[in-house]
Amino acid sequence: MQVAAVNNTSFTSKIKTTRNGNMYEKTNSGKKVLTGLALGAWVAGGALLSKGESLRKGFFPVMGLLSGIALPATAIAFLSGAVIDGLRNKHARNSADIVASIKTNA
Repeated sequence: MQVAAVNNTSFTSKIKTTRNGNMYEKTNSGKKVLTGLALGAWVAGGALLSKGESLRKGFFPVMGLLSGIALPATAIAFLSGAVIDGLRNKHARNSADIVASIKTNA
């Protein structure tokens, strides 16, 4: 019998198994959220700095100027999200094994 350490039934991530065969919920939400925030800040900054000019005259040139800052920031946000997801998934694996050991000992 497998014991699942999954609390939410309406999840959007994948169910994986630990080395001991216990199920846990693997997530990649940190990468998605932090990368989306960095890209959203890039677009919002371009919109604010273009001051309502047309796309060709103001917005796209400003986006080009901001890309030197935004692209490294997006890469850093993606890597930070990957580290956060790795820590969350490691905790989920450990929790799944602990829950299974408690259930077998009870």
